[in-house]
Amino acid sequence: MAFALYTFPAGERSFKKLPRSVRKHILSELQVLCENPFTGYPLKGKLKDFYSFHLKYKNIAYRVVYKVETASQSIVIYYASTRENFYKNLEQALF
Repeated sequence: MAFALYTFPAGERSFKKLPRSVRKHILSELQVLCENPFTGYPLKGKLKDFYSFHLKYKNIAYRVVYKVETASQSIVIYYASTRENFYKNLEQALF
């Protein structure tokens, strides 16, 4: 059964800051998660409940942090941005 994608408010804000072409590319790449939500890398420490999905677009590395809600068959996107200072900005957005 396929999972549905949703965004957390911080995820929506970070996603809107990206260029339109990057957003389209990320959305197309995230369709992989609908079939297998555990494709990403599990995070550690304070972020141990989250996964990180890595992708590249025009030679720039991007990260998307999400959480899998197995009970509701959903994937919640919490943050999306370039790799540069990603985890520092992620902690500021979430905590």
